[in-house]
Amino acid sequence: MKIKDVPIKELNPSEYNPRALTEKEYKDLKESLKRFDFVEPIVVNSAENRKNIVIGGHQRLLVAKEMGYETIPVNYVKITKLKKEQELNLRLNKNLGHFDYDLLANYDEEMLVDVGFSQEELDDVFGLNIDEEFDVDAELEKFLKGGVRRVKSGDLWILGKHKLVIGDCVNRNEWNRLFGE
Repeated sequence: MKIKDVPIKELNPSEYNPRALTEKEYKDLKESLKRFDFVEPIVVNSAENRKNIVIGGHQRLLVAKEMGYETIPVNYVKITKLKKEQELNLRLNKNLGHFDYDLLANYDEEMLVDVGFSQEELDDVFGLNIDEEFDVDAELEKFLKGGVRRVKSGDLWILGKHKLVIGDCVNRNEWNRLFGE
């Protein structure tokens, strides 16, 4: 792969690009370019019949123009058929994977907000989604009818992939219960 700095005025957005940015996404992308500049080149066609047509990176190109960039890094690919060019455009935008929320939960919440995660996404990351049908009064009533459970030393709680033991942290037996022999 050969990356080349190319004058923005030589690049032409494709007529078919289906991606769009909300105002928030635009601001987030602009902030990323301010902080880190271009760390990923845009993808542009070098085939004679599609010369300098942008295949991937339309939004970065738009923001860079508005920020006054004169050149941006480009990775040229040679694709002569329009259908193949369109397929690459879709794959570059669609094949992005997904986040592992367990790993994201290890990040600082402020950083996630700063990077652009929405409140709904943060709720998913930190397990704060509450069923809209949840009736607090009914659940409290059920809890109170069952009596108040007191925890005692030696109790072991399994919380998904995590364990919580009520006990003495210097007691080897408690450690063995948590982590095995």
